[in-house]
Amino acid sequence: MSRWLAALLPFRVAAEPSHVVREERQVVVAGVTETWRIEFLGKPEPACFDLACPCTGFAFAELGHADLVRLRKGRELERMRLDPLFADNDIGYGPGSMLPRWPVVDEDWKAAAHDLEIPQERYAEIRKREPVRILELRDVDGDGRATEFLLQVATVPCGKRETLAIGLSSKRPNLHVFSTAEHPERPLVMERNSWEALLRHPNGAFNVEWRCGDHGSEAQTGFVVWRDGRGLHARDERFECDDTD
Repeated sequence: MSRWLAALLPFRVAAEPSHVVREERQVVVAGVTETWRIEFLGKPEPACFDLACPCTGFAFAELGHADLVRLRKGRELERMRLDPLFADNDIGYGPGSMLPRWPVVDEDWKAAAHDLEIPQERYAEIRKREPVRILELRDVDGDGRATEFLLQVATVPCGKRETLAIGLSSKRPNLHVFSTAEHPERPLVMERNSWEALLRHPNGAFNVEWRCGDHGSEAQTGFVVWRDGRGLHARDERFECDDTD
């Protein structure tokens, strides 16, 4: 079984007494209010305290083993391990879930050193900021229910935020990673802007992910995305570059 296919399967583990709640939201599912939580299993470690390209979208982060948990009236319904979704994240911090915790502000860019690393004397001020919200519930699949959210799982040079969608659908009422109708065996991973384009224009949109000359690219590529009664669709488009781009 490939690691991406394994990531599609909810991984249920027993709750550990040392869990740390990263975020909690109330979600209405089929008329019933649930509590959704992201929990770290143990204390997470600070990560991505720099503004270099690999940390785009993650800074300033926490790294640890994390689960997404559904509860009704305090009873756990389902638990999904998030760590396998970050298997292709090669930032260099080790295995686990890399979750943004504190937002980046303009003053951080001014204070960053030549290597874009944040001076340690700013850490205390950064940790006082309101946490970044991860559980921003959206209606990704168009079933009329805001029971999905976008999660960045990797970056591609330079600063492209590789993102997938997690949640429930009317056709599949358990926690899962969303795929296309054409390829249900693997998650749909796109740059964050491609997902936003789909949400704005569900009948069809094209988002450029690589432009001519970007890191020496000789082609412009992107995704045509849309959704219909069959589900989500994404088609890769490639255009060769000429002297005028």
